[in-house]
Amino acid sequence: MLEKIPSPAAMTELLGASLFEVWQQLCAAIDEKYDMEQTWNPGGKNWIYEYKYRRRSEEHTSELQSLPI
Repeated sequence: MLEKIPSPAAMTELLGASLFEVWQQLCAAIDEKYDMEQTWNPGGKNWIYEYKYRRRSEEHTSELQSLPI
């Protein structure tokens, strides 16, 4: 996990303004549709950053499933 999440300015510099806007829209659509955890990690040898979506833990899932509709 990264100690410091990249700022919007850093992401704009990395992706360019138009791709950063598309990336933000994509993230917003995923956040709206799915209950996911997001993590930032170092990108390893080939990348600067890794942004990962993961399903929430079973504990959270079971709590959400037991809520009345």
